[in-house]
Amino acid sequence: MKTTLLIAMAFFACAIQTNSQPCTNQFAGKVSSPKLVSPKKANNGEQNGPFIRVNALDDRVVITDPIGYFIYDMSVYRADFTDVSYLYLCELDIDFTPGSVASQNESGYDWHYDFWAADISLAVPGNLSMAKVKDYWPRSSDITTTLTSEYSNNYTLTISGQVGIGQASIGGSVGAGYTITHGTSNASEDPQISSQLLSNEPKKAVWNVRCITQRGLTYSISCCYLLEMPKSYSYSFSFSSTMDMTCIAWKGFWWEQKKHVTGNESLSSR
Repeated sequence: MKTTLLIAMAFFACAIQTNSQPCTNQFAGKVSSPKLVSPKKANNGEQNGPFIRVNALDDRVVITDPIGYFIYDMSVYRADFTDVSYLYLCELDIDFTPGSVASQNESGYDWHYDFWAADISLAVPGNLSMAKVKDYWPRSSDITTTLTSEYSNNYTLTISGQVGIGQASIGGSVGAGYTITHGTSNASEDPQISSQLLSNEPKKAVWNVRCITQRGLTYSISCCYLLEMPKSYSYSFSFSSTMDMTCIAWKGFWWEQKKHVTGNESLSSR
């Protein structure tokens, strides 16, 4: 009985000491670990339907922390839209892996931490006035939007059937008009995803991912951002992204802890 009490007291002392540590928002940096780095995803190929890739990261990037890691790649595509404008598509693919999963394959991770949430954004400079945001996905609901130009009625975009990009499909033709159909996970499924364009930063799309039930799993998400630019704009511009993964340990207990690891990236339009 005495031994059991001492063990319990030691456990609670350790929990209190651990809980007093500040929540970290630092990361170990971009690393190249043979155990973590994997090939680029197939949907980040040279072409996505009518979109031709014009720039991409050289390799997938790994951001690590004792609570877990995430791996991402980022690509920019361009398509002829009208006689005077292009469509630019930025695609960001991320795999979030909490410490509970990472610790099964490699040392240095805290197995107590499960994935709990993530915040993601994609944007172009706010002062890029000629950039017209057309769409972004995934969305929190099933919708179909009409894709039109703000620069011309002479459309040149050629699509064969329905082209799937992330959780959306683009279809239509010059005569029939173009549409983007968004599919989404059931609202009761885990994790839940919400998204929006910021009212004070209308050229920034943000996604919020939340888990109701924590599990020892890796979560993947593909975020897409579509805009129109005039062909007369001869300068390069940048797409920027931010990623923030939050993991939770001892959920539901008084010593519950949430910590996060962040990363950011920038990729030019050419």
